[in-house]
Formats: sequence, structure tokens, C-alpha cells
Amino acid sequence: MDHFFSATLHQSAAPFSHLTTHNGVAYTAGIIGQDRSSGTLVAEDVNKQRALMMENLGVLEHVRSPRHRGHPSC
Repeated sequence: MDHFFSATLHQSAAPFSHLTTHNGVAYTAGIIGQDRSSGTLVAEDVNKQRALMMENLGVLEHVRSPRHRGHPSC
């Protein structure tokens, strides 16, 4: 199992990886429609939250390289 973090996404105090892979399957946690710097929801409008959530998921396409492994605070 590999764990990946993105410095671009909000760094939560919760102990989870932005992306985890196992046997070729990718799993995400906590990727929601939140502002990347503050962690607050972008809006109460669910469509705006969905749009930003999809952008945040898109960030994870670029973190599956060894240089992004490990939590940024380590």
C-alpha cells in the first residue's frame, strides 16, 4: 500500500492520506469542495462544492510519483 500527499491540497490535522493505492486501485479521503488553503467549504451551493471537489481530485493525478510520497510535515 502506498500513501500520497499533495502540498497543493489543504493539509488537514486528521491522520489520512490524500491518496492511497493498493493493488492498482486508488482510494481518496477527505477530498471535498473545500478551499485548498483554508480548508473551508467553497460555498453552501452543492454544485460549486462538486466543481471544486472535481478540481481537487484532478490535483491527485499528479501526486502518484515518489517525490510526493510521505506527509509534508515529515
